[in-house]
Amino acid sequence: MIINPSLLNANTYRIKEQLDQLKKGNITHLHIDIADGHFVPVMSFGANTVRDLKKETDLVLDCHMMVEKPEEKIPAIIEAGADIITVHAEATAHIYKVMQKIQGAGRKAGVALNPGTPISMIEEILPFADLILCMTSNPGMAGETFINSVTKKIEILNEIRKNKGYRYLIEADGSINEENISFCRKAGADLIVSGRFIFDGKIEEQLWRLRMAGEAK
Repeated sequence: MIINPSLLNANTYRIKEQLDQLKKGNITHLHIDIADGHFVPVMSFGANTVRDLKKETDLVLDCHMMVEKPEEKIPAIIEAGADIITVHAEATAHIYKVMQKIQGAGRKAGVALNPGTPISMIEEILPFADLILCMTSNPGMAGETFINSVTKKIEILNEIRKNKGYRYLIEADGSINEENISFCRKAGADLIVSGRFIFDGKIEEQLWRLRMAGEAK
């Protein structure tokens, strides 16, 4: 289980300090939400943020593209140094082409599903995906609650992966804390995105609490 802190909840005025704290907490990945204000009703980071972070850290930069027409924005994110680029299935009619562009640049390509989007929408591209991201809350809005029923989707994706021998990792993202992380882990999630829970307290202590809860039987 890889804990993937969300930059959206970090203190950007203390980012160097917080990146150091994440490293001390044995974090290897950083989740970066890139939102355009259209696909979701908020705007967040862009290519410049990714580029700046690439200079400051060796963490794996996991970019979650919550944007319309992602095929137009991906080249800048690739150039900025993203390691993983995940695109919403709902945002483009050309998801396979987008994945090819990402993988052709030597990056890992992910596909994200909103809580209400069925797995059947991406069934044909599962053999080619590096990562499937399951939103466990509605994207783009602060204060959304964890949607427990999405863990069933994670379970199904995990079963498909085992039965078909697919290589994708499964990522859970949305309102995850010490009370619900174990549901995601037990369902089969490999990466767990958490933001507010980690950054609203002492980072190393919060990471320890999250890991202990996630590993509970």
